[in-house]
Amino acid sequence: MLSDEKSEIIRAFGLLATDYAPGSFYHGIPHPAIVVINAQGVISHRFSERRYTDRPEVDDVLVALKRDAKS
Repeated sequence: MLSDEKSEIIRAFGLLATDYAPGSFYHGIPHPAIVVINAQGVISHRFSERRYTDRPEVDDVLVALKRDAKS
């Protein structure tokens, strides 16, 4: 969980939902995402959706991470 009042990190990760105009209560919210950062500080996986009502399925994320760990 991350608090990002000015949406700076949300923008840096390309997750800003642009459907809401400045001044809207929802302006600055992110698309739902799970970002996995490896021990070297590099993003190794990104799971994201474009609708706020959709969420990455945790089971799908775990399967992908386990599969990639074996490769």
